[in-house]
Amino acid sequence: MHGHPLGDGRVAALSQGKPYLQFLFWKPTSLGYVLFLMPETTSSQLSASQQETFRKAKDALSRQNHDYILMLLPPVLESAPGFLEGRKLLRAAQLTKAKSASKIEKGMAAVKIAPMVMQAKSAATKSLGSGLAKLEEALSIDPQSPQANGALAELALANDLPGTAIFAHETIRAAKPQDTQNLHGLARALIASKQMTKARDVYQTIMEMNPTDGEAL
Repeated sequence: MHGHPLGDGRVAALSQGKPYLQFLFWKPTSLGYVLFLMPETTSSQLSASQQETFRKAKDALSRQNHDYILMLLPPVLESAPGFLEGRKLLRAAQLTKAKSASKIEKGMAAVKIAPMVMQAKSAATKSLGSGLAKLEEALSIDPQSPQANGALAELALANDLPGTAIFAHETIRAAKPQDTQNLHGLARALIASKQMTKARDVYQTIMEMNPTDGEAL
């Protein structure tokens, strides 16, 4: 592959009928032009029907209709895995719903989530959207699950979605602020998104918790 008429970084709108192909673009490398997933996308880059669904989800949030949001957004995110604004809205609805979970449900969450995370990682090898959709099923059980959010961050960073990875690590941090392993992941995601000052601040936080942490030096 020696070149492509779409040129450097231009969106390859190959087919509107297939999941998230509108979020692919050609990028020049030493091997010629290679097809990449576009980084985090905005609502303006969604299809017309996806934009309408997102509008309905935002309206549902204003009415505190969280169940409707949980129904509306997963298909959009499966087709547009880099749509971070939509993922944040879904997570907000999940967090609100999770508050009403019983102690038994909360206690069983990790047991239920573990196999779902394994399935998600397997699915992601074929389709990133499908893999992240499976993780969202797990996060509907426990939106702050370190295991599910950790997997989300890992898959997102591997697919050039550092903003999504940052969001996943920050979600863990809100529940477990002393988790230095998560903070290291957050710092790496910040570096990937070229937010060097914030990454340095995170490493400083790690050093305050553990002055002997060699990786944070």
